[in-house]
Amino acid sequence: MALNVTYLKKTINEVVVKLQGAADNSTIALADLVGSRDALTAGGTPKANIVGIIATGLLSSQVTITRNSVVIASLSPQHGINLNLKAEGISDSVQNDQSINVAITGAAAQVYLTLRKVDGYSPTSELALRGAYDNEAAVGS
Repeated sequence: MALNVTYLKKTINEVVVKLQGAADNSTIALADLVGSRDALTAGGTPKANIVGIIATGLLSSQVTITRNSVVIASLSPQHGINLNLKAEGISDSVQNDQSINVAITGAAAQVYLTLRKVDGYSPTSELALRGAYDNEAAVGS
């Protein structure tokens, strides 16, 4: 049985995913990051950077995050890991066009991933910036 995967937040630019369980793994496909206000760009390649990882777990738990068989992070969550890459002004873009595989070995653990969509996603609704009229050159705008 795969890990329990819960999408806690899906916005146009950011996704927060919680994975929990023991002695199993799950894959997060980039197509699954689409929220209610965006869609995959036709002909585009979706890309998402990892900007944060929080992990907590029981004493003998271990978390490994990979993309396309490349190890992104190996964590011992019993120590309460909080990697806030966004606060450092960086993001992990290694293999960012590949699905994310999270494996928990040993005892139960919980992992929160914060992902930043960087390419391949388009908004499905126009955001109002200047009200009802967006054409600044038009009379009355």
